[in-house]
Amino acid sequence: MDNQPSRFDRYLAYIKNNRYLAIVLIVGTVFMAVSSFTSSMQQLIKTLNGSSTPALASVTGQWQTALITHAYAADKKYSLRFDFIQQNESLLGTVTEIYVEGIKTRSIVRGIMEGQVKNQNVSFYTQGQVVLGSDVQPYKELYSGVIQAEKIEFVRQNNLPSGGVSTQFTAIFVKPKPNS
Repeated sequence: MDNQPSRFDRYLAYIKNNRYLAIVLIVGTVFMAVSSFTSSMQQLIKTLNGSSTPALASVTGQWQTALITHAYAADKKYSLRFDFIQQNESLLGTVTEIYVEGIKTRSIVRGIMEGQVKNQNVSFYTQGQVVLGSDVQPYKELYSGVIQAEKIEFVRQNNLPSGGVSTQFTAIFVKPKPNS
């Protein structure tokens, strides 16, 4: 029987006897392993940090607050109803201020301007007017909120020259918009 080495054995012997080729193969293998490991670790870190693209929160529907004490008149109470329509990152709809005056209620409806929903944040403003002396002064009510499941934690502040007092409140999801 002939004990000639196989082709594989000849290649293996060639690699073992050629120090530079062995080093190139080992370095290449280590490089590929480190590259694969680094890529996997980067993906894991992104996932753990939440820096992968989060799902866009949907706020379409009706949201309602409990009674809120008026920032400029402690004896006045109101609630807010938000009717939101979200289209990707754009937010449309209305804000209704419902004032409780004894057994009567009075409502003021304002359109949402420049509404945005980005990740878990919502922001927009409404426009209004206030009488200061004999002048009518336009102003903006600025809204900024953080969406948390079935509620939005809001801060509202106006840009009146007398200084906008901020109000914090929570809006609770009431019902979806029809056909949404």
